[in-house]
Amino acid sequence: MSKLYQFKLFLTGSEQKAEKLEAHVRQVLDTVIRDQYTLELVDVTLAPEATEQYMILATPTLSRLKPEPMKRIVGNFENGKHILDALDLSA
Repeated sequence: MSKLYQFKLFLTGSEQKAEKLEAHVRQVLDTVIRDQYTLELVDVTLAPEATEQYMILATPTLSRLKPEPMKRIVGNFENGKHILDALDLSA
């Protein structure tokens, strides 16, 4: 079964920092769309072509690819409500 939401988290940096950010983003997404999404991490230092393909200008960037239209949030991920609002996922 296909998930309703598809996200990509573009980042650079240490594995520890990436794991912490991924856990936080999953925690926030789980509050409103648990089991309805996929989240792929993309390290732009290992996949620089992704920055051009997805028009990434800064990291970290969280993009909601599906459903369209695409939405994204860049930079500060501390405020869960801000993440949900930016991605049109507010409960």
